[in-house]
Amino acid sequence: MRIAVIGAGPTGLAAAYALSGRGAHVVVFESAPVSGGMARTVTAGEERIEAFYHHIFTSDEALVSLAEEIGLGDRLEWLPPRNALYSGERLYPFTTPGDLLRLGALPLMDRFRLGLFVLAARRVRSWEHLEERTAREWAVETGGKRVYETIWKPLLASKFGDYADQVGATWLWNKTKLRGSTRGKGQGREILGYFRGSFGVLYDTLTARIRAAGGEVRLNTPVLTIRSLSATPQEEGMLFVRTPEGEDPFSKVLVTTAPAELARMAPQLPEGFREQLTDIPHQANLCALLELSRPLSPYYWITVADEEFPFVALIEHTNLLPPTRYGSSVVYLSRYLSPSAPLFRADDETVAAVFLDGLSRLAKTVERTSPGRMRWDPSFLKRIRIFRADSAQHVATRGYGKRIPPHRTPIPNLYLNCMAQIYPEDRGQNYAIEQGLRSPEILDFSGRSAP
Repeated sequence: MRIAVIGAGPTGLAAAYALSGRGAHVVVFESAPVSGGMARTVTAGEERIEAFYHHIFTSDEALVSLAEEIGLGDRLEWLPPRNALYSGERLYPFTTPGDLLRLGALPLMDRFRLGLFVLAARRVRSWEHLEERTAREWAVETGGKRVYETIWKPLLASKFGDYADQVGATWLWNKTKLRGSTRGKGQGREILGYFRGSFGVLYDTLTARIRAAGGEVRLNTPVLTIRSLSATPQEEGMLFVRTPEGEDPFSKVLVTTAPAELARMAPQLPEGFREQLTDIPHQANLCALLELSRPLSPYYWITVADEEFPFVALIEHTNLLPPTRYGSSVVYLSRYLSPSAPLFRADDETVAAVFLDGLSRLAKTVERTSPGRMRWDPSFLKRIRIFRADSAQHVATRGYGKRIPPHRTPIPNLYLNCMAQIYPEDRGQNYAIEQGLRSPEILDFSGRSAP
């Protein structure tokens, strides 16, 4: 059986790997020149590194199990980060529960309320009662208005823009629960995982396994249309995938891109289903990758809870991994925004100037209010690159669970399996891989087990 998989991100490659293992002849189509999706890699010095920052949590069992299955378990490194929170013009350590109690951005009583909010989130076992509530409503009720205004409001605004007040409580619950579940045994701090050699090693190995099983991974091959044609009995149920290179027939087609892309590729879909696909809002991501001659701060992850800055997170990758691997200190600056926002559409030079100006203002403020915790000078910059993803984050608004499109589309043998269908969990490599590995079940394809 020939099966087409559209998209060579984590979900697509995991799906193709799983289907190949059942005996299908799989062809993966990817419009980009490299695989990996938002986990694609570039180089810093002589080392590969993700264009968009990545790590995994101790609770990411699907990814860890897959790595062990394909012989990469020993490439995973587990490391303790140091994190911080920027709020009220100050930078606060924010790694352990004790740091929460010392968080000067909030009065003492509100620090306890924030702690109670985190505990309440971790104790939620059934999330359905949160479905019809917004994150704002739930956060104010559970942690208080001042905690919401100081911590959650600027973060939601920076990540979701105009949709901030519509984001569902389920999203905030899951994010809070996830960060609390990634502690090392007997430790009060996070433990994060990273692949020695980058996550690209994982996706390269999956690609090699797919090809070894007789499958194909076609890069630089955008899908123009997917059409159903039943002109003859022999073609009954067949789907035809058209690319700039021509048209190929398949027994089944699995689309792993954003839902709106499926609507574009398959014009034969009924209008009502197309609307269901295109009505899911997405935020884009702008990510600046900086290579510096010296460290910027002692922290791995700085959450910027201030809407005045052009980025919501500053991730100093080489405060988790040693800078000797890259020949530089490596820093990411990340911003979510509408795909139609002028900054997202601006050229790289404009975006770099905006981000570097924000970094300069942040460093000056921190040096004034929290001396010794950040140092920046433009002379530190060796290189800056800008990366974009126009469907980086689907917006899980209130009641989102009822609006998720099904895997099976109205066109026979055409399926959707993408990150916008991951719920109540949020997007991430682990859930994307877990979703991909379920593809034989989603396609109702038992096939045969690989020898």
